[in-house]
Amino acid sequence: MINAIPGNDFDLSTIRKLLIIRAVEQLMDEVSFDDLTVKMICEKVEISRQTFYRHFQDKYDMAPWYWNLIANEYLAKTGCGLSWYEGNYYMLCTFKEHQNFFTYFYRTDSHEYGIFRKHSFRQRSSFLKETIVGVLGKDALTPDLEFQIEFFADAESREVERWTMRGMDTPPERMAELFEKCVPPELHEAIERAEKIVIAQNH
Repeated sequence: MINAIPGNDFDLSTIRKLLIIRAVEQLMDEVSFDDLTVKMICEKVEISRQTFYRHFQDKYDMAPWYWNLIANEYLAKTGCGLSWYEGNYYMLCTFKEHQNFFTYFYRTDSHEYGIFRKHSFRQRSSFLKETIVGVLGKDALTPDLEFQIEFFADAESREVERWTMRGMDTPPERMAELFEKCVPPELHEAIERAEKIVIAQNH
């Protein structure tokens, strides 16, 4: 999905990281992620261990990095070029395309999973707050609205986890519709106002 979106001129480092993750996904068709070694990944991509560690701290570093890349392309643009539906739809479609990769991190009981889950919640909350403050002004982020953002981001991240654990059985377009219906009205209206301002500024 990311590669299909126009305007994504990734730098060489990002492209190399994507190639490494793609190799990991191919390897996961034959070997569990737990059994994957850096040596196996390097052989698959035909890179040195030094090159691998120049891009990732370890194999568990890949999921948060990839989540960030996807989120910055879609969730961060909610209210800044993308609607609620579009941001979630593109995000979920990308998750679906890389189902095996993300499913591992949601199913594992490891410490890395806990970091990944908390990271996704914090980033989603941060994106929404930054959009409101950046477009509508600091005073627009009231205590009530901040609570709604954190409440929604927590519920959304938990539901993405449950959706993944169910095998992503519900189509992304339907999940995106349901997520938007669950956005608190005040928060939904604030993001819609931000989106209208951004559209007007770009014309």
